[in-house]
Amino acid sequence: MSLNDQIYGILRTQGAEACQRFLDERAPGQDSDDRRTIASWRAILLGHENRNAEAVDVLNAANADFRCRSSFALQKAQFLRGLGRIPEAIATLKAAPITEEVATFPGLAWEAAYFCCYLMKKQGETPPPDLLDLIPDDFETMLDGRFLSKSNLLDGKL
Repeated sequence: MSLNDQIYGILRTQGAEACQRFLDERAPGQDSDDRRTIASWRAILLGHENRNAEAVDVLNAANADFRCRSSFALQKAQFLRGLGRIPEAIATLKAAPITEEVATFPGLAWEAAYFCCYLMKKQGETPPPDLLDLIPDDFETMLDGRFLSKSNLLDGKL
């Protein structure tokens, strides 16, 4: 069972406090994958407590452990959005190598591209065509408690 599966199982069955204790016991992790997983879960738990600034700090500290830069940018942008720092969230995603990573990490790159376009549209900005083109026509994701698709981006029904 992967570390990620173990953490999810503990969170699901025993709750956030038990999950946090497990993360403390496993930290700092045996390798970069462990460190990335631990940091991501710590950030998620902090985010659920509305401690978004701390979540950003945790991710920044583990920055070098993220092989997928789009994943790092996506997670960081989500917490920046929670802090109301939308322009910074957009800039973080725009700086990520999303188009370069789509061949290696397609799902993560699509999520990052979608979130960037979504935030831009919500701000009244026009998303870059290369990011829109990157998102598959049948792509769907969960944002703000509902499923959204590429057609939602294109027709502005967000």
